[in-house]
Amino acid sequence: AAPAPVPAPNLAPWAAPPPPPWVAPSSSAPAPPAARDAPRKPATPPPSFQKMEVIPFAAAPAAPNVADDMWDGEDEWQEPSRVSSAFSFLWLWVKRVTITTALVVTVALLALNKDKWLPQAKSAAIVLGEGVDKISARTSTRTVPPAAIEAARAQVPHLRPQTIELLMSKSTEGVLDPAEVFRRGHQAAERARPSLPPSLVAELDSLIAAVAGGLDAGEAQRLSAYLAEVRAGTPTADYQDREAVWLMARGARRLPAERLARLQELLAQAVAAGLQPAS
Repeated sequence: AAPAPVPAPNLAPWAAPPPPPWVAPSSSAPAPPAARDAPRKPATPPPSFQKMEVIPFAAAPAAPNVADDMWDGEDEWQEPSRVSSAFSFLWLWVKRVTITTALVVTVALLALNKDKWLPQAKSAAIVLGEGVDKISARTSTRTVPPAAIEAARAQVPHLRPQTIELLMSKSTEGVLDPAEVFRRGHQAAERARPSLPPSLVAELDSLIAAVAGGLDAGEAQRLSAYLAEVRAGTPTADYQDREAVWLMARGARRLPAERLARLQELLAQAVAAGLQPAS
């Protein structure tokens, strides 16, 4: 390569002539004469496609053995024939028609004989409902504290402890004041009056009159007036209830023991009948 000309020292850099183009030096040395004179081997052509080896495809998966699932025509029971298929279809429709006919006949018989079975079904439903009511009443009965029963019994001696407990258990308030027990007990007895035997009603009135007979004339009059208001369903005031409790207890304690026990028994029956739900 020729050496680059040296620019004049007094010239500006942009005024200098451009450098000559760069030429890459030859990296191969000249071949020796023996190598140049050696004969060249002829080029081998590529092999023909007919002589190329064939690559086989992958082997296909083995087919499942379905010989056991197919009918080979040798056994007549292995594959249904047209006759058996027709018989199955006919049998299916026979069953459907039979069931439908049975249902229609049953409905028709029930409709024709409803005058016989309908009253029996109603009575059975009523009995079942009453049984359910009794069971629910037993399970829903409140537990009344014994102290409350004794407190009411001290002021209402003409009622049994079981009667007082029944009145409190049937109330939504639970524990009742003695005056409230007295009023509700006589109200229940008055409600049961039409359903009681006349002889029992007459005996009960006689015993209550005996209680009033053990009081003074004015006290007996006030007690009889109060009981008449309860029988008529007239609302009473709280002071009237308390006065009637005191008068009834005073007269009941003056009765003989056997007559007081009989009064308690009759009132227990009347109160229990009056607290029964209306049918």
